Amino acid sequence: MAKELLILLILMMVTSSFSTGIYASLDTREVGSWFQTMGCNGNEMTAKLHFYIQDFISGRNETVYEVARASITSTSPTSFGLVQVLDDVMTGGPDMNSKPLGRFQGFFAVSDLRTTAYTLDHVGAGPHEGKHDQYCGQESNNAART
Repeated sequence: MAKELLILLILMMVTSSFSTGIYASLDTREVGSWFQTMGCNGNEMTAKLHFYIQDFISGRNETVYEVARASITSTSPTSFGLVQVLDDVMTGGPDMNSKPLGRFQGFFAVSDLRTTAYTLDHVGAGPHEGKHDQYCGQESNNAART
């Protein structure tokens, strides 16, 4: 269950835009529409990024490892308290053999007791070494019952 949840959350993070409490769905048309209506004053720069994270959660080439677990993680409907580190390859296409674009490295934490939510810190590698991004997201339509 936790592995499927991790895959789903990483896919959502890559294909969705989560910012300032506004959550866009996986539909790229909605994301584009959201960008157009954010109320920018013209000084902001936006870019559409399209890449795939090749995430291996088992096997000899595993790229995701669990490093911490809260006392309630096993019984939590959201896997609250689960912390994992990752060192994944980013590619230009969905196939594992697509052109590599770089590495996606950082940590992933499930951070909400009631809904599926996460925090992901990304530290750049290669030509983007030293760059840092943070992604936060929440599935508002998947509330756990308390």
